[in-house]
Formats: sequence, C-alpha cells, structure tokens
Amino acid sequence: MAAPVRVAAVAPFQELAQAWGQAASIQVKVQPFELSQAIRQVAGRKFDFALVPGSLLPGHRAFLEASPAKRVVSVEVGWETLAPIVHPGNPIKSLPEQMARDLIASESCVNGAELPRDWGALLDEPSMKGRRVEALLPPDKSPAGKALKTLVLPNCAVRTGAQRVSSDAAIERAVARNPLALGWVHRLRYIGQARVLPIVAGGNVEAATANPEALARGWYPFGRKVLLVTNEEPAPDGDAGRYLRFVRSEAGQREVRRLGFTPVWLRAQ
Repeated sequence: MAAPVRVAAVAPFQELAQAWGQAASIQVKVQPFELSQAIRQVAGRKFDFALVPGSLLPGHRAFLEASPAKRVVSVEVGWETLAPIVHPGNPIKSLPEQMARDLIASESCVNGAELPRDWGALLDEPSMKGRRVEALLPPDKSPAGKALKTLVLPNCAVRTGAQRVSSDAAIERAVARNPLALGWVHRLRYIGQARVLPIVAGGNVEAATANPEALARGWYPFGRKVLLVTNEEPAPDGDAGRYLRFVRSEAGQREVRRLGFTPVWLRAQ
C-alpha cells in the first residue's frame, strides 16, 4: 500500500486538508502544527505539504530553500475571513472598517476616548437610542478567536463586557434571537438565520462582503490567504502530485467553500 500524502496543517485547516483527500480518493495523513513548525516539517521532508495562513514570510521561504536548495511551491487555495453578523431585523446596512473594529475594542486602545457602543448613534434611529451594542465573539484561544485578534484587533484588547460564545453556530443562534447583538463569525458555511454585514474598507465608498474579488482587491479587510506549501514540486503521477492538482482544481475550490472558507476563484454555479 502506498504511503499517505502527509499534510502539516495549522488550525483550523486540518478539516480542509482531509476533505481534499477524501474528495480526490487519496489517502491523507493530517497533523496539526503551529505555523513555524508546519514549515519545518516540510523543509525537513517529514511532510509533503504545509497548509498555513497568511503570506509566506522571507524567513520561512529561506528555511524551505536552505538545504538542499529547492524551488518553493506556494499555492493560494483560499481565504480565511471573519465577518460581523446582525439580527435580520436590524436596519443597519453596512459598517465602516474602523467602526467595525471600534465596536468591539477596549477603551485602552484609544487612550480612554469614548468609543461607539450605541445602536442609536450608529443608525440615527430614535427607536434604537440608548440601546447598547451587545458584542458576541468567539472564544479567545480558539482558531476563530486567534483569527479575530490577528485580522480585526491586531494591536488591541477586546472591550469589557463582550461575551465569548462557543462556536459560529452558537453566535448565529444568539444573534438571530437578539436585535441588539453584533456577532463575529469565522466560517460562513453556517450563516442562514442572521445577516452578514458588509464592510466599507479604508477610503472605499462601496461596502463589500468576503468574496474572492473583494478580498483580492482589498475591498474587504478582514481576511488573509490560505497557502498550500511544499519545497519540491511532487511527481505528477504520484499521490502527492494528484493531491496538488485536485487542490488547484474547481472541485478543490468547492471544498474550500463547502467548509466555510472563501475560494480564491470559483466559477458561478
């Protein structure tokens, strides 16, 4: 029996690495690692691929190419994103990027200045005056919580009083019951009862949600790339080569979307 394709995956991408293998009928061994350790596993040829978030840093690339000299193969397979959600009956249509951050940020991030916390002030809606925004966030140590810290509040603590909720599904259920809630979710496959709130990024005029074009053009700010990395192009007729071809295919992109991440590209259905 052939050895399985070995993938060192940073949380929360283990499920995605396994799903590609199942969909392509390829045996895959997936093991979780922190980012630097995942890169080291591939550099030492203990694993065939690393599935990691963000851009490949110069130090990681140098390590992969070090000994023996190799040509790094880095495939953009999708985007990891976070998105704010609100009750379907909430009249707010979109949020400016900085406002989205400020609504869940600690006062200490702006030297104690008063931050927006009131739906009435945000909406200019008399019926919502004095109704405080109730922030529902993923657990601090979870993959979603770590992504929130990296993508939404990179240099800032979470506001006092924000509620930590166990999962995307639990956050959505709570938001669907509470018109005052503002939830942040990680994997959008779950969202159906609440409404995803578009974001106006930077100096843009139009609001955008986390779709492939908006992420690629910088119109949606709360996302980072997901990369499949190896330091040697696998033989095309071997299982590792077949796995890489599947990941790059339209079927591979469908798995990305099915598991709640955003594809790099995908034809209209």
